[in-house]
Amino acid sequence: MRTGKNIAGLVDMIKYISAFGDTSKMLIAEIGVFMGAATVIFAKHFKTVFAVDPWDRDHMNVANSDPDTVYSTFVHKTYNMRNIKCVRLTSEKAALKVPNVIDVVYIDANHDYEHVKQDIKLWLPKIVQGGFICGHDYYTKFPGVIQAVNERFGKPDKVFRDTSWIVRIK
Repeated sequence: MRTGKNIAGLVDMIKYISAFGDTSKMLIAEIGVFMGAATVIFAKHFKTVFAVDPWDRDHMNVANSDPDTVYSTFVHKTYNMRNIKCVRLTSEKAALKVPNVIDVVYIDANHDYEHVKQDIKLWLPKIVQGGFICGHDYYTKFPGVIQAVNERFGKPDKVFRDTSWIVRIK
């Protein structure tokens, strides 16, 4: 759930992106959606949001969360937002279906090293030149995120107050 500085940090990241172009004309893929708090924020700023999450027990990494309840909450939060495209698939399967013209990819699914590394590998080719790859939880509680991001990019271009990270693809 996003509150306070988490919402502000995400908005800061969107403002950072908007310095490079009009986000209302951009496509974003959010990998790992959970209940859709970030999705709602993205939908207010981007032309299209591809909300990628399988919402199933095998991929739910939040303790004591019922996938059907979580998915129902997401649907309830986003039902009137026509620019959200729900992609109820694993990251790997969704990467085969989402077009190769994404301006921004935001990774916030499984936070262990191998999963983050795979998500970067799967989604990086989808991003247009000058676009962005970013994600959540770049801090010591999630060393796998830090390791995968640093291994691929050296370090992020910027880390925001909600621990979102960003790298511009040149």
